[in-house]
Amino acid sequence: MSVELDIDQMGVIEGTDKSSSESFAWDYLRHYGEWFSQWRNENINLLEIGVAAGSSLHVWKNYFSKAQIVGIDIDPQCRHFADDRIAIEIGSQDDPQFLRAVVTKYTPTIIIDDGSHQARHIVTAFETLFPSLLPGGSYVVEDLALHFGAEAKRWGSDDGYNPPKYFLELARSCVTQKNGNAPWDGPRQIADTTDSVSFINSAVHIRKKDSADRPVNLQLAKQYIRERSLGTLGLVRYAKYMAANHHDAEALFGELLNDTRSDQADNIHFFMTMAEIQRSRGQMQEAIQTLSRGAERFADSPEMLWRYGHWLAEAGRTADGLKILCRAASLCAEPTQAESIVGMIVDIAQSANETSLAVKALRHASSASADERCRSVLLKGADTLAASGSPLSKMLSFLATRMRNGASSSS
Repeated sequence: MSVELDIDQMGVIEGTDKSSSESFAWDYLRHYGEWFSQWRNENINLLEIGVAAGSSLHVWKNYFSKAQIVGIDIDPQCRHFADDRIAIEIGSQDDPQFLRAVVTKYTPTIIIDDGSHQARHIVTAFETLFPSLLPGGSYVVEDLALHFGAEAKRWGSDDGYNPPKYFLELARSCVTQKNGNAPWDGPRQIADTTDSVSFINSAVHIRKKDSADRPVNLQLAKQYIRERSLGTLGLVRYAKYMAANHHDAEALFGELLNDTRSDQADNIHFFMTMAEIQRSRGQMQEAIQTLSRGAERFADSPEMLWRYGHWLAEAGRTADGLKILCRAASLCAEPTQAESIVGMIVDIAQSANETSLAVKALRHASSASADERCRSVLLKGADTLAASGSPLSKMLSFLATRMRNGASSSS
């Protein structure tokens, strides 16, 4: 078959209603040409639920020159479509065990559901099969129009399954996931691994996130940074990108950390971003050292001292961390920022049994605060800790616990 013939024209010739010109044509193949072209000459597995007359199987075989095509159907007669690159598996899309067996044998890059069209079957198959889809792969559900209007009752479900609503909520989840307001009721793993959801005439296309590392060209990146005069911070951002995509950035890290001639000394974000990179790579001690250098350079920055003190406390250096956090709180110009830092101090001090030290440090820091409102926040934090650590407070807490335990026993 000529490589110049597009997939829609193949479908027209094969007589599939997925093409743009058959009677009651669904007109899917024009879109499939855009979505699937990257795999046209790749060794992939394409799984289609619903074989019927087999016309689409031949489209897939001739369009994808190296793909293994797998057709699923409940009709044993469909086995006669099998050949060198077409496998037929007999079973129901409503049977998760059967579906898992199929994808264990053929790990799919593309899955197309043109099966029973029953609401529950569609959702069952999707939730079973999507996790097995290779990263970057495509999952398509066809003929969703059947779930609207007069036909909806025939294809619907008494137990609440509604495929159009289900996939619309998945799409909303992609839009809102950054602020945590996703309405998705399906498996969390599916929402977390969905890269995009798009709709065409009566079908939905779900693209799985691609875990492949993104490309790196450090030479071109440096050239761009020079032309844009972005300096060291531009290089730091690119180093973070390299690390996130598992590229070797050790030489660039060393270059950045040892370059005393650059503009890094005047940029607080250099130290904070470099520390984030080091921490993400499991180099906590190195990250703390970087923040230490930043704290020396920006000794009057509450943001820098806040990060430095917090990470010191996380690393087990609680006393040092609390003192630096108190210093950060004293430098705040806004009470809301001071409240956030003081809240952290209280939590750390109580969990580490360092209330006395924190009370003393907060009271000392309050005397250095230039803002009366922030000074009040520090003193309130000190009073809160002092009360929680007093013998009377401890005795009252002990008695309250005893009383609750006694009430539980008597009931």
